[in-house]
Amino acid sequence: MEPFANELELIINEHRCSHCFGTDSRSLRQLYRGAEDGCAFFSIGVAVVDWAVSSEGLLGYTRDEIRTVWLETFKSQIHFYFDVSKHDNDNCPIVYQVKAGVDSVFERPIVGPNKLLASTRSEATFDIIKAWIEECAQTHVRCKHNMIDRSQNALQNVRFLEIQDQRVLLREGIVPEKYACLSHCWGTGQEIYKTRDDTVSVHSKSGILTELLPTTFQDAVEACQRLAIRYLWIDSLCIIQDNTQDWNDQASNMADIYENAYITIAASQASDPTKGCFIENSLSIIGVPLLGHRDIYVRKEPDLVSSLQDDSLWPLLSRAWAFQELSLSPRTIHFGPKEIIWHCQRKWEDQSASMTSVSGVSVNSYPFCDGLWVPKFANEVNTNLQGSWYKIVSGYSRKKLTFCTDRLSAIAAMASRMRKMRSSDRYLAGLWETTLVHDLLWSTVGSYHLRAPDHVIRERIAVMEEAERLPTWSWASAHEGVFWIESEQEILEGVRIKEIKYATRSADILGKVTEGKIVIKAPMCELDSLAKLPNGQKWFDLASPEAEGINLTSTELTVQDFQWDDCGSCDQMPTISDIHVMFVTAPKAGSKESLMPAKALLLKETACEGHWARVGVCTASLAAFFYYYRSLEQPENKPGEIGLGSRPVYQECGVSLRAKLEAIPSQTITLI
Repeated sequence: MEPFANELELIINEHRCSHCFGTDSRSLRQLYRGAEDGCAFFSIGVAVVDWAVSSEGLLGYTRDEIRTVWLETFKSQIHFYFDVSKHDNDNCPIVYQVKAGVDSVFERPIVGPNKLLASTRSEATFDIIKAWIEECAQTHVRCKHNMIDRSQNALQNVRFLEIQDQRVLLREGIVPEKYACLSHCWGTGQEIYKTRDDTVSVHSKSGILTELLPTTFQDAVEACQRLAIRYLWIDSLCIIQDNTQDWNDQASNMADIYENAYITIAASQASDPTKGCFIENSLSIIGVPLLGHRDIYVRKEPDLVSSLQDDSLWPLLSRAWAFQELSLSPRTIHFGPKEIIWHCQRKWEDQSASMTSVSGVSVNSYPFCDGLWVPKFANEVNTNLQGSWYKIVSGYSRKKLTFCTDRLSAIAAMASRMRKMRSSDRYLAGLWETTLVHDLLWSTVGSYHLRAPDHVIRERIAVMEEAERLPTWSWASAHEGVFWIESEQEILEGVRIKEIKYATRSADILGKVTEGKIVIKAPMCELDSLAKLPNGQKWFDLASPEAEGINLTSTELTVQDFQWDDCGSCDQMPTISDIHVMFVTAPKAGSKESLMPAKALLLKETACEGHWARVGVCTASLAAFFYYYRSLEQPENKPGEIGLGSRPVYQECGVSLRAKLEAIPSQTITLI
């Protein structure tokens, strides 16, 4: 047991009585009655309620408005959730933590169970960072930092900032043993301090006075000095910003730069370089001594869980370039809006322990961490590289870019690392040759501002006339986030990639796409020739009671689940004619996945005969699927008796669907 975790930890681990045993929720009356009867657990709860309704609690509630108190323990913390009647939402949780003792609520360094400090600039904050770094360096096998083989000269041409007393000096031709990277938001770009062709010589010879740098850069320099790190890499200063060749050369080293950094300093709460890394906290967030209890402190918990989804609080986490930077960094310290967060290949940790205290399992298990989640390229063999790439792109594609032309550039470093693991594979505008058929089946993420399918289809056809464009078969051509629905789908017999015509402006993976054509042969027919559910309904809608009036034969093929690229409305069907469906995969036969629909591409021919643009995806099913699911709602039917033959219905449907799709005449087209 920690020596300072005395009264509170003893209560949490050892106290049991009839009042606090069992359910986690109590009315306010029950809480007070238990405290009066001597329940140590509830006496803390009463003290927390007294603090919450006081002016010190800064909540604006009265005691009479608190309806229910929920208590949850984790290690040496107690979480209190108050349901208050003041709000329209009856379940409005306000979260409090009671923390184990410290000598000073403001200055005590935090080890183990911790509370927030007054400032993320404080000595105590940097003591925490140093402790995290030391633990990582000494005990995390996965995080052992191995600098690259110097013979490869991967960082030989990279510039670094050497931190001196009152200035930083731009250095070239050195490979520091230890350096930090800064990950930050550029904002409009007007506030940024840049190295240009006409200033690179001055920055190298005379350096830049630290006081002239924007606040975020100054804070990063200070952080390095306090962590005894002599060198710092900042993109706007270490890359000549008005020199295209230098930018391309340096950008091609991005993976090596971030992967080999000792630590990455993430200015996660700063929307531009003037905002800085450090913050000052209010007293209610910091914590105050709990009345009547020695060495126990109470504070209002920062709403880390929901704030991670708020771009205004964590602007860096919404940026596409930062997603790549943080993915490649072996260690990252986030300077957030209330506290610091540590991220390495082994663990996440925050000052308040809010992330682990949710339930004590990995933070990556929670949807609220989507904004903070970044993949880590671990050294161990990844057996599902296809699925890993889908997850990476799904996370990355939801992030924001100032210039949409950077859609592939901002993930190029991650692609180059993935290519090392897929050494015999070829990278094709965000897709991979060995899994190309499956990779083509990406879908765009839905939006609250869905547009008419006709409009988005015409847009995608129109861009075919542009000189520099991404191929429509690449997810990077979409302006929205994308995802793949992973299931056991097999490529249909007869589907063939006949030829790939792909070229980039340079041999590097960063090169702009100059040609992207896929000659593919697969079953294909007009959309209008197939049965469709009205208004783009989902495939499982036919299994609902509302679909009783829809009559289809069991072997009739239907298409549904329309996902029009760039957020075309799924609830509308286009009036544009000559849209075709190309069927490429079907569920794996003989498995339970056989009851899932097949996947198909939606295509529209361009002005150039034989050249087709991708405009969306859909699914295909046999009507028997729907009747089977509908039968499950009727207890008098046995599922095994519903089907097309003597085999189990899922096997029968899978075999029949595949046969139906493969019987459709194949066409050879050029997908552009």
